[in-house]
Amino acid sequence: MGKLADSLLLAATNLVVIGLVYLCVMSHVGSSQFGFIFICLLTLASPVLLLATVIYLPRDLYRRPSRLQGIIALVMAIPAIKFLTVLGPP
Repeated sequence: MGKLADSLLLAATNLVVIGLVYLCVMSHVGSSQFGFIFICLLTLASPVLLLATVIYLPRDLYRRPSRLQGIIALVMAIPAIKFLTVLGPP
């Protein structure tokens, strides 16, 4: 397979960011000023990472060696899309 595809790395990073946001919210880290800023920065980073994943995804799906990794990245992007729909306007 060779090296990892860009979209796969971005999707994995986005999952880590979303996991940190949920972990901070569930453990009430956001109650302090530093924790609130940290959660806000992570929440703002998630759409940027998702956009970068979507930009690199067609290239990885087109290339034969990284096609499977592109499909995995597409599946890994689904929780990020769900996370952003929850944050959206009511």
